[in-house]
Amino acid sequence: MNTQSVDVGKNLNVLRIIVAAMAMGMIALTVVLQVLPSNDQSVDPTIMAVVLNGMTIMELGAFTIMRKVMFANTRKKLESDGGDPKYAVNQVFMSYTIISGAMAEGIGLFGAVAAYICNERLFLIAPAVALVALMIVFPTAGRFASCYESVTGNPLPASDWPQ
Repeated sequence: MNTQSVDVGKNLNVLRIIVAAMAMGMIALTVVLQVLPSNDQSVDPTIMAVVLNGMTIMELGAFTIMRKVMFANTRKKLESDGGDPKYAVNQVFMSYTIISGAMAEGIGLFGAVAAYICNERLFLIAPAVALVALMIVFPTAGRFASCYESVTGNPLPASDWPQ
């Protein structure tokens, strides 16, 4: 049983920096690749489109399964050992946010590289969609409270809301 206190507000700030850095890095690479001169021989965009679409579908499936498994495992652990729910949810929220952000960033980076090597700007949709996904997983107090409720089945007590 873990009885450590946790400063969720501080952890949210760290997560915000991580997610913002993911977004900024992806934007920077996308811009740099668009400014660089492209080679005259482009790669067939069909293969890259198939790979990008396959990646997206697999990551959406993995994301859904990962979320359910992480939340269920945390719920079971809390039920079995009666640990501090705020601490347990903080751990799963941090992991979930970083993994989700990395999945979105990976699709965006692949799309940026595909746009460059295929000379096909249509692939730039991937970094744009990835940026939206990063905004969706951007850590806020409300998202933490929602995660808390999803894991524990109870609303986050007002005294535990991150500052």
